[in-house]
Amino acid sequence: MYLRTRLMTSAATLLAATALTATAYAQDAKSLAEPNKDWETFHGSYKDWNYSPLKQINTENVKKLKVAFIEQVGRSTRGLETTPLAKDGILYYSGSYSKVFAVKGDTGDILWSYIPKLDEETVARQTHSPFNRGMAMGYGNLYVGTVDGRLIAVDMKTGKPVWDTKLINSQKLTVGFTGAPLLVKDKIIIGAQGGEWPYRGPIFGVDAKTGQKVWEFFTVAGTPEAEKTWGNESGAPAAAAAGCRAPTTPRPTRCGGAPPIPRRCSTGADPTTRPRARGRAITSTPPR
Repeated sequence: MYLRTRLMTSAATLLAATALTATAYAQDAKSLAEPNKDWETFHGSYKDWNYSPLKQINTENVKKLKVAFIEQVGRSTRGLETTPLAKDGILYYSGSYSKVFAVKGDTGDILWSYIPKLDEETVARQTHSPFNRGMAMGYGNLYVGTVDGRLIAVDMKTGKPVWDTKLINSQKLTVGFTGAPLLVKDKIIIGAQGGEWPYRGPIFGVDAKTGQKVWEFFTVAGTPEAEKTWGNESGAPAAAAAGCRAPTTPRPTRCGGAPPIPRRCSTGADPTTRPRARGRAITSTPPR
C-alpha cells in the first residue's frame, strides 16, 4: 500500500510538472504570436511586423512627443543599435559589448545593469564593431549574445546571470554574436555574424532553461561542391537576425546585419526603418 501511494504521488507530481511546462509554452507562444501591449521579441511578435496595436500615440498627436529621459550607458562604440524589449512597464535594452539594462518605462530609473566580463584581447582583434542589436525574452530571463562567442541568460528581476554558454571559439575565428536571439518554444535560436570571414555561418539551438546546446546548423556545407553554389565566395553568410528570412538566390547575404537602412527583413510588405541613438537611450512622453 505504501509503495502504491508513493507511485501515485510521484505520478501526480510528474503530471503537475508537465502541465506547468505546457502552460509556460502556451503563454510564450500566445504572447509572441500576435502583436500586443508588450514588446517581448525583436520584431514585436512572430509575425515580424514591427507593429504595436497600442493607440495612445497616433498620427494626430505624435508631433507633441517630447523627451522624457535620456540614459547614458557608457562605452558605446557605434552607439546603440538595439531594439528594446518591454514588459509590464519595464524597458530592457542591450548596448555595445553585450551590456544589458532594465529601466522603469515611465521615469527611466535604472533597476539594474549587467555588464558581462568579455575576452578583451579577442574583442580588440575583431574587425567588426562590438555593438549588440537586441535580446530575446522568456522563462523569466533575457537572452543576449556576446561578441566573444557566448550566449547568456540574465534574470529579468535581478539582472544576475542564470547561465553562460560558450558556443563559438571566437579566440580562433574572431567572430561572435551581435544579432538578437529568438525564443521558439523551449529553445533559444541564435546565429553568428562574420559573413566577411571564411566561415560556415552556424545557427544554434540552445535549451532556454539550462543553456545546453541542443543542435548546430551550418548554412554552408564544408565541401568545395557546396561552396560553388555560393558563387565561389570564400565567406559564408552571416546568420540572419531574429525573424529575417533567408534569400531564395544562392548568394551570400547579411539579412539583419550591417546597414543600409531601411532594409527588407520583415515578413511584411514594407521595409523596417530604425533610427539610431549614439551612445544613449532616449524615450518620449506620450502626448496629452
